[in-house]
Amino acid sequence: MAPRKKNKYKLIRFGLLLLLFLALGVIATAMANDNCFSNPNTATDILPPGTTVLGVDLSKLSKQAAMTKLLHLEQQLQKQKVKIAYQGTDHEVTLGALGLSLNASKTIDQVLENANQMGIIKRWQARLHLIGQQPAVINLDRNKVKSALQTIVNPLYIPAMNAGPTVNSQGQVMVQPAKDGFRVEIDQFTKQLLEMINSNNDLSLELTTAKIKPELSTEEVTKWNIKEMIAQYTTRFNSALTGRTQNIKIAADVLDGLVVAPGEIISFNDVVGPREVDKGYQNAGIIVGNTLTEGIGGGICQVATTLYNAVLLADLDIVQRGNHNIPISYAPIGLDAAVSYGSLDLKFKNNTGSHMLIKTSVEGNYITVRIYGNNEKGKNIQLKSWVTETIEPKVVYKVDPSLEPEQSKELQKGASGYRAQAQRIVTVNGKVEQEALPSSYYLPVEQIIAVQSETQIPGHEPVEEPQEEEPDEEPENETTGDSADPGPTPDRPEIKPGIPLPNSPAENI
Repeated sequence: MAPRKKNKYKLIRFGLLLLLFLALGVIATAMANDNCFSNPNTATDILPPGTTVLGVDLSKLSKQAAMTKLLHLEQQLQKQKVKIAYQGTDHEVTLGALGLSLNASKTIDQVLENANQMGIIKRWQARLHLIGQQPAVINLDRNKVKSALQTIVNPLYIPAMNAGPTVNSQGQVMVQPAKDGFRVEIDQFTKQLLEMINSNNDLSLELTTAKIKPELSTEEVTKWNIKEMIAQYTTRFNSALTGRTQNIKIAADVLDGLVVAPGEIISFNDVVGPREVDKGYQNAGIIVGNTLTEGIGGGICQVATTLYNAVLLADLDIVQRGNHNIPISYAPIGLDAAVSYGSLDLKFKNNTGSHMLIKTSVEGNYITVRIYGNNEKGKNIQLKSWVTETIEPKVVYKVDPSLEPEQSKELQKGASGYRAQAQRIVTVNGKVEQEALPSSYYLPVEQIIAVQSETQIPGHEPVEEPQEEEPDEEPENETTGDSADPGPTPDRPEIKPGIPLPNSPAENI
């Protein structure tokens, strides 16, 4: 029995050795086949064995051959249908309609890069566990995705609407309720679909939307307690001046609906912004120095002046205000407000404990600014302004030899300058308070007259010829270009306190 057992053990050992040699042979063969991939210093365009992309076998193919297969795969994918569920209804669309594209070159480069970074043992493990499938580099065209989804839900985005105060046709303050918005989650849809394609899963998914909450709720705006109109002011303009009228409408429209929080300081220039052509502003009359010229945005000062007076009547604090260089015709002297982006501004502060709403309207030849708030104290406010000093204009003479002898010609009408004061009178429960408002200074405008000869200039003294007996004495020569104002004329009416100037040279500002 012993010899038989011994022979049996020999046979077992021989069998095990034979299996070992066979296994080593298989491994050696595999290593020889995979040598180009296991050596990172060896460049190759041959894809490793076991490589698949979206179920397509690319094992041991050249890069060019693999690209041909992937381009064919792209065409097949574009014909695939996607089932999209939205609000209980299924919709179908092809991947081609969603703009699917497969980047064959990048996909193959990615496969080769992964293979070169993978050791031979890991690659064999990948084969044994069937994880040799590589993801494809695929994309969807966002614009085509949006177009396709719009056939299912349109619009794809609705912004949330904040609550806000408004005024109805009867002049009553109402609260416009807030509304939720929503958006279709396009990026989430695209990401989910691409993952499904690369996983070879059934292309069926649900279109999701996200609710967008407004920043201001109805409840919050209701607490603002804007109850009634507390002040309004109206000025008149010439609507035949189309450029100026257009500028007034644009600036007024920007101010319309402005809400001013308690303690907030409003800058006219910050709200209205630069006066630029691309915003619709046109050329119209503006004041430069103390003369009229043309410029973009002429007429906006009338909007600022109308707002200034409404703010005064609402008993709000004036932080910054400047007057025009010359009087204007649409508001009492001392109660105008000049603005120029980057330099002159009108600023005021809401000194009350509640929010305020500013509404503007431009109808016919009139612009009106209304301020709404809470007049619980029952204030009655009046404005008063008056001239404190009249500054007569200088008369400047210019010699023009082309004129006829003794002929003169007015080149520029003169206008008086003024210093003015203004006052706000507040009455509450019979108690009267007077508040001084910013003072104003308006430059006089020189009267310029052309004359044919210096002898026509008042105050001119002729040059005396030197006497023969006194040849060393210098002749006296005194001339002046100024003279006293000739006095009131129909073109320069007397200015009364609080009355707009009727024929102001800045009438269209």
